[in-house]
Amino acid sequence: LVLSRRCGSASLIRSSLGNLGQLQFTVGDLDSSVALLNEAVDCGPKVGEAYAGLLETMARVQLARGRVDESHNLLREVEGLVTATHQSRYVGRH
Repeated sequence: LVLSRRCGSASLIRSSLGNLGQLQFTVGDLDSSVALLNEAVDCGPKVGEAYAGLLETMARVQLARGRVDESHNLLREVEGLVTATHQSRYVGRH
């Protein structure tokens, strides 16, 4: 993350934050995971596969916290993004 920030690339910073958020989730530090994932979401556009991946991880964290409704809402947002992304691609033209 330090090197990503030094480089100044928003996509690298977002990826680093997302990876650290996933790591914190994996080791059970849900509060740190949420903070890192929220920061990652704020680093870039709220469209595309990278954003969908962040939301999916956030949904997993919320599910682990017992917040089923929040998890469900995040997954519905992911579903909408995936559908929109697929339709905008050449293979999704029909």
